[in-house]
Amino acid sequence: MKLNTIIFLTSLSWLVSSCGGDTNPLDKVNDFEQRPLLENLSSNLILPAFSALKAETENLSDSIENLADNPNSVSLLSARDQLKSARLAWQACSFYQFGPSETYGLTAALNIYPVDKNQIANNISSGSYDLTLISNQDARGFPALEYLLYGEGLSDEELLTTLDASTLGYITDLTDEIIRVVTMVEESWRTDYTTTFTSESALGIDVGSSVGQMLNGYIQHFERHTRDGKIGIPVGIRSLGEPVLGACEAYCRW
Repeated sequence: MKLNTIIFLTSLSWLVSSCGGDTNPLDKVNDFEQRPLLENLSSNLILPAFSALKAETENLSDSIENLADNPNSVSLLSARDQLKSARLAWQACSFYQFGPSETYGLTAALNIYPVDKNQIANNISSGSYDLTLISNQDARGFPALEYLLYGEGLSDEELLTTLDASTLGYITDLTDEIIRVVTMVEESWRTDYTTTFTSESALGIDVGSSVGQMLNGYIQHFERHTRDGKIGIPVGIRSLGEPVLGACEAYCRW
């Protein structure tokens, strides 16, 4: 677990425990100075994480552009390496799914898996698609890029023969969509949402408070995206013990 995750969870645990005891927790809300905690989280953990994600996706765009201009083994490996870096940067942001991330549907835009292979093939063959639509949410993002940059059962030489103009155009559009959504989230945190996040009206522990949103976002991420998505579904917990390897996150990299 990354250090920022540990600090994040420790801070939330500290806040929750400060409201515990034998008395009604709501009676002690004002005993804890929340604003410094929220300012530290937003300025030193959350915004830097999204800024790093934005930088890595921009680097990914550069590597994809190079691949599109020069589809060879070197540019393919470079694109794969940068995809890995961008996905690791995403993992540091993945549990901040509240505020701008929720507004702009960051998880749906970046990391819905497994991919719909038929939808991807139809999009490429038709050349007509809208990656902002819900119908394309499992044909976009990092998993779709991974599927196209690694292929299934193909050597790198064989994979390169599949990277025609239509496929490379789709890969470029996938990357542009990732950057578009990431940029909106990062800019929102940087320009105005930090003020909202630390405002007087956002203090407290009710559902609409910043702490409430963080806790709900983290619990949802843990239960749905980590416990079920990353582990439970692939190992077969949801399918009577039958593993579903194709449902793994980053499946093509195995």
